[in-house]
Parts: sequence; C-alpha cells; structure tokens
Amino acid sequence: MINNEALLEKLQPNRNLMLFRLDGFKGTEIPRWGRAHDDWSIILPNLVNIQLRGCQRLHGIPLLSNLKHLKFLSLAMLNNLEHMETNAIGRGGSGSKDLPFFPSLEFLSLWRLERLKEWRGGVSEEDSSSCMPHWRPPFPRLSRVCIELCPKLTSLPPCPSLESLEVVLSNKLLRILPSEGPPNLDLKLNVEVDSVGYLTTLPARCLTDIVIRDNDELKRLSEFEEVFKSSSSLQKLEISRCRRLTSVSGVLEHLTALESLSLDDIPVVDEEFEDDMPWRSLSRNLRFLKLESLSTLQMLPRGMKHLTALQDLDISHCKSLKGLPEWISCLSSLHSLTIDSCTGLKSLGAIQNITSLQKLEILDCPDLREACQEPSGKEWPNIRHIPHISFTHWWE
Repeated sequence: MINNEALLEKLQPNRNLMLFRLDGFKGTEIPRWGRAHDDWSIILPNLVNIQLRGCQRLHGIPLLSNLKHLKFLSLAMLNNLEHMETNAIGRGGSGSKDLPFFPSLEFLSLWRLERLKEWRGGVSEEDSSSCMPHWRPPFPRLSRVCIELCPKLTSLPPCPSLESLEVVLSNKLLRILPSEGPPNLDLKLNVEVDSVGYLTTLPARCLTDIVIRDNDELKRLSEFEEVFKSSSSLQKLEISRCRRLTSVSGVLEHLTALESLSLDDIPVVDEEFEDDMPWRSLSRNLRFLKLESLSTLQMLPRGMKHLTALQDLDISHCKSLKGLPEWISCLSSLHSLTIDSCTGLKSLGAIQNITSLQKLEILDCPDLREACQEPSGKEWPNIRHIPHISFTHWWE
C-alpha cells in the first residue's frame, strides 16, 4: 500500500521552483517540508503558478499570500478545505505588515470547493483583536476571478483591480468585500453570473459587460433596477437561459451607453416588447442585437424601429416568427443581417429599402431560402441589391 504523504515527503522541490502542481494527492496534510514554517514564501519564494486539484482529503494548505511572485492560483476539488489564509501575516516568515496580501496575483480560480467557508485576508491574526488592527492591502493586481461550485463561501477579500468576474453555482450570499481607499475610476469590469444578486456589491459605475445565464429564479429585471440604473458605462448585456424571466422593462431604458444586447432562451412575451421606451433609450449607441430561441416571439418588437444606429442583427431559432415587418427599413445603419433556423419565416418585409445592408446570411430556413433564389424567388427582387448573400443548412 502506497503512503502518499511519505512518498511526497521525499520529493522536496528546489527552492527556485516556479510552478507547483499537485493533482490527486490522497494525504490529509502537505508534507513537512511544505508546512515547516506555514509560509511558502520562505521555502518556495519564487513560485509564480500554483495548482492544487483533486486533493480531496487535504484539510489545510500553508500561507500563500506572502509569495511575492505568485501570479496564478487554481484550487479545485479540495473537498475538506474550509478556510484560507487564517493567518494572513505568517509566523516568522518573510511576510511583512507592509506587504500587500497576494501582492502579484493576477488570476484566481476556485472550483468545487464544497466546504470552503471563508477567505480571510488583510488583518493579521496578531492584530485582529487589537483596537487598531493593521490592514494589508489585498489583491492589488488581481484582475480575473472564477468561482464555481463553492456553495458555502460567503465572502472574498476586496479586489480593487478586478476586470473579469465569473461566479456560477455558488452561494447566493457570496460577496466581494468593498475596497478601502478611493475607488479606481478607470476600472472596467466584465461579469458573468447566474444570480443578479452578485452585482449588488460590485461597483456599478465600473460594469462594462454583464452576462446573466442559467437563472431560473429571475422573473423581472426591474427587481434589480437600482443596480442597472447606476451602470451608466455598461456596453454589453447578455441574458441567456433565464427561463422564468418574463420582463426586461425598467432596466433597458437606463442603459443608454449599451452597444451590444443578446437575449437568448427567455420567455419574454410579445406585449413586453411592444413598449417603445426601452428601445428609444438604446437608439443612439446600440450596434449589435441578437434574439435567439425566443420561442413565443411572433413578430419583432415594434420599438426596434428606433434603433437607427444598429449595424448587426442576428435572429436565431425563433421558430414562431412569421416574417420581418415593413418598418425594418427604419434600421438605416444596418450592415449585416443573419437569420438562422427560423423555420416559420416566410418574408423579409421591406428589406429592399435598407440601402446600407451589405451582408445577408440565411441558415437552415428552407422556405425562405427557396423564396430568395435567383431569379424566380419572390424575395429575390428585394435582396438583389445586397452585395454578399449566403444560404446554408446546418449539415453543410
């Protein structure tokens, strides 16, 4: 029988090691060479990349926050790990009260850490009971964070330089603690979440891209109107597979800087789309619009006629859509139109009046394809002015 801890004990790495990866280790503790000082900045000071994966019995790992060169940290399937950085200074190590918490870390991935409850950082153990606790600046360079399947994690230390955040299948109460000091006004933040609630503790003024997907609890975006009302810099919004979402009103009208909007597999009703106001608010800057898998959509929203800056329109898998409206010619800046798997679509409306249209792509729409064939198709006279026209099936 192999003793995992004894075997790894004999494999003490060189002090100059830059990449440390431990995969499938069955021991309960890191070997003595790794926990002698409880601080890897002493024994492996040059580490740049740490990956711990599938060490399901491991219940603790040494301090990593004092590693001056660490840029990449990935922790996955550590099923017994409950706490991180319980002493953020370290015992007798090279850490300093003046050294930021994870001073060089740029990428952090936490995946399937089923028992992880907290990630302490910023206040040292020796100072935490003091009347004047010493605060260490946390994650000064951390720009990308991915958190998935961490059901008990409720908070993460502040990330003042965060640019990309993905949180899915995790604790709905998870929050990133607010940063100390003045806000970074130049920060641009891209977010992908399965709960809009995560957005409430992020700096809304910095949000530029938001993806909301796989949220079966969300019914109305207006429940979070205050978040979107403050997101004046938001440029891209994608909502996907939120199968109980019936209303986007109360939000779109605040997103006047929005350039790209994608709505995919949501049961928004036609009446919801009839309101002109949201579309009028998007008229100045919206360049790209994608409507996908809107199974009940029988006609395009009338308010879309106000989207005079729209350049790319993608309509996919809207099988109840019967035809394009006559007002489609109001899209005076439209450059590219893609129609994919809209099997009920029979006509293209007044497409002949869109003189800006340069590209028409029709995929897996057999009836429409036949209607657009040169020279006898009934739609051919309406599309022959378009320089680039293509027809394909999914199997081609």
